[in-house]
Amino acid sequence: MYPQVVLLGMALWKEDWGIADYSIALSSIGALIAGYHYLLQTGLASSLLCSAVGDSAACSQRFVYQFGYVTIPLMALTAFILILLMLTKKKG
Repeated sequence: MYPQVVLLGMALWKEDWGIADYSIALSSIGALIAGYHYLLQTGLASSLLCSAVGDSAACSQRFVYQFGYVTIPLMALTAFILILLMLTKKKG
């Protein structure tokens, strides 16, 4: 998501709407990953054990849990969906 700030900012500055295809692809992939990560945190998807992680946090660990359902992956998923909606509306 972070590189899209630079890409979309440059595209806005140059008024180049050709970037929409690339950003839609990046946002779609990001939305899939964020959705899967949210399912891991809610327990709806099983997580794979990874011995390479070591002492770091597991993907299923919740650092933020507001209103009984809002986590960091849900915030990312929401942002990706908003980017997709805005870019497809602008493109169409």
